[in-house]
Amino acid sequence: MSYCKGVIKLKKVSKDEYKKAILRFLAKSHEPTDVEKIRVRCKIGNWQTALKHCLELLYDEKIRGAKTSKSWVFWKRKCEPSFKTGQAELDESLGGEAGDR
Repeated sequence: MSYCKGVIKLKKVSKDEYKKAILRFLAKSHEPTDVEKIRVRCKIGNWQTALKHCLELLYDEKIRGAKTSKSWVFWKRKCEPSFKTGQAELDESLGGEAGDR
């Protein structure tokens, strides 16, 4: 008698497939997207796994990202969000240089 009849084999997904799915999703998105939306749309099982891959893509400069008060948001490099982030950009928009204050 075989005990393997009822076992469902899970397809192993590589890191590259997750990253490609994230890049495809962000390319279609017109606004910064949080990790949970990326996780659900890319069918990634774990939130931390989705964040890890997004941070790796950010490190590789394939996407852009910003730390918010709650979590992270990410977007495709070509389309910049309408909000400014970071002290240097804030100082630049006010006509000064970072560290003048």
